[in-house]
Amino acid sequence: MAIATAKALKWNKIELEQRAAQHGRTIELEIKAILKSVLAPKKLGNIDLATAINRRFADFGDFEIPEIPREPMRPLPTFDL
Repeated sequence: MAIATAKALKWNKIELEQRAAQHGRTIELEIKAILKSVLAPKKLGNIDLATAINRRFADFGDFEIPEIPREPMRPLPTFDL
């Protein structure tokens, strides 16, 4: 696991110190909190499956799935001897 220090992040050290002070944390704990919030999986909330699927494919717009032509069903086998 990599160790992040304020020295290694000197380009943002002042902003990081201010943010940590606002939240009452050390710089190291603030870095952990930032990484945790960025890397945590996004929650969709309490939605049903149909709504989740609709949102996932909404950008594709309306489209029709073509019907596959079928042949008549073959006769069922008989098991008479």
